[in-house]
Amino acid sequence: GISFSFVDAVDGRSATAKEYYNHAANENYLFNRRWIISPSEYGCKASHQKALEEFIYNSDEEFLLVCEDDITIDSSLKKFIKKLEGESSSLSEDDLVIHLGGQDGLANSRRLIKFSQKVIANREVFKVFPLTLRWLYRTCAYVVNRSAAQKILAVHQKHNFVVDDWAFIRKRTGISNIYFCDIVRHPDELLNSNIESERQ
Repeated sequence: GISFSFVDAVDGRSATAKEYYNHAANENYLFNRRWIISPSEYGCKASHQKALEEFIYNSDEEFLLVCEDDITIDSSLKKFIKKLEGESSSLSEDDLVIHLGGQDGLANSRRLIKFSQKVIANREVFKVFPLTLRWLYRTCAYVVNRSAAQKILAVHQKHNFVVDDWAFIRKRTGISNIYFCDIVRHPDELLNSNIESERQ
């Protein structure tokens, strides 16, 4: 089976002023037309960095599946991950990153250009055309192999950016391709989202 562990999320709203301001500058203004990362955006990024650090420093597994706590999944996700462990070589990537969906309610996701289809556990897996990565949002669920995780972690440790800026991640890591497989669901209703409330 798949083993799970939980990483306590970082609440950026509770960060000290010094801690927050050390990470508040957004290095890619073009992503969201903002120079400043909000406290909750900082907390989200720090939480994903913790998950990557836990994986790299405290495990010897080859794959990391990251899931945020507000997604909806079904048994197909487990089947996909188990199949991926045996068929990842079919994607011909040293650094494997697969975004697992959750684009519900995001109109711009229709701008994603996807190509080079593969099928794993009856699920279509596509490469995302790099110039359209700016319209791939959220980090609610994704899977990375160890090599990709190490490179993404290095970017987290050196740069300040909005965590779901996948184009920035690809550029800074040198990872050739980011894949997309629409498996998980994310709530359309975001009234209870701290991140969304701070973006108003």
